[in-house]
Amino acid sequence: MSNTNTLFPSAYLNQHLVNPENCVRCASCERVCKAGAISHDTNFVIDPDKCNACLDCLSECPTGAIDNWRIIAREHLYSLPEQHAWKELPPPSSIPAALVDPSWSAARSPRERSSSAPASSPSPCLNLFPPQQPAMATVCSNCRITSTDSSTDIHKVVLDFGTTSFPWTEGQTLGILPPGTDTSGKPHPLRLYSISSPRDGETPNRPDVALTVKRIVEDRHGKPVIGTSSNFLCDLQIGMPVQVTGPYGGSFLMPDDPAARLLMIATGTGISPIRAMILRRQRAGTLNAKNSVLIYGGRTPEEMPYYDELATLASDQLTLYPAHSRSPVFPKRYVQNVLIEQRLAVVEMLRDPNCYLYLCGLRNMEQDVMQFLHRIGMAAHLDWPALREQLHREGRLHVETY
Repeated sequence: MSNTNTLFPSAYLNQHLVNPENCVRCASCERVCKAGAISHDTNFVIDPDKCNACLDCLSECPTGAIDNWRIIAREHLYSLPEQHAWKELPPPSSIPAALVDPSWSAARSPRERSSSAPASSPSPCLNLFPPQQPAMATVCSNCRITSTDSSTDIHKVVLDFGTTSFPWTEGQTLGILPPGTDTSGKPHPLRLYSISSPRDGETPNRPDVALTVKRIVEDRHGKPVIGTSSNFLCDLQIGMPVQVTGPYGGSFLMPDDPAARLLMIATGTGISPIRAMILRRQRAGTLNAKNSVLIYGGRTPEEMPYYDELATLASDQLTLYPAHSRSPVFPKRYVQNVLIEQRLAVVEMLRDPNCYLYLCGLRNMEQDVMQFLHRIGMAAHLDWPALREQLHREGRLHVETY
């Protein structure tokens, strides 16, 4: 993807900035920035000398705080000390429109541009409880939901908000503030988790919410590491207090239209928001096999959160295609293999103007799925790149990967 800054005259830069009012200090942007341009102290800030406008950080941010830009003369770029001192973004600066190539605003690919919510989805509540004023919840349940024989330790942690109003809708996330400080004496950073419960609660009509938490004991390279937030949550006892922020996320939402069709693809803990959507439809009486299709991947059924719960749904309620990559019982396959096997049904859904595509899980899976959808589309004389752009533009393509 081309750098959007190359579309500006040499005297100007489209400076990438973080909005301190919306930023929840989750550090997701800093972790994903390969250029090392993002850092934090008072605020999260972006070094204009290092930022290459790759836009990888946009899909990581739960609030959209990272998706802000100012067209600035290069001699007046906002310095890091200036950005650290901000309590709000400076107003947009003026620049003669004739000096700027208008195509810069369309230079982001569908994955990087902020997605819009489905037209029929409810207006979500956002940022009701900032990190400075978190809500207090109490643990009412904490159980491991993967086999004890599995090396993957995933817990379903249920938090009760009591009399505190914490409204959410399916597809949103919340933040957890682990107690204590890091080695430098600073409070542990906020960590975000997708909400696994429908809007009326994990228990119908109760103010409780479920999180799906994988205990982190090693990094992506296999080096031993103890995840501060995940281990805190997995070790919680019933009755213990938890500081919660949010809710966050205004686009990865489900349509309330009962006739809308959902094609959902998930792996691992990516099933969390998908489960919330399925339960919402089940309780509303609108879940059926034609409008709710789930392709769910994992190593074995025992390592897949909520697999038994989803598999027991009646076949006329949910079309479930499991993909087990390491099972001694089932043939080895990944979600991409299911896409190929069910390509006729997949293409039929993609052609339906009332179909919504949801993809949640590991980022490598996202890349593979998009490649396979391209292949399937070509074989069916379907222009996937054009359709992908249309789905995104109409709020019908939703990707949440990590």
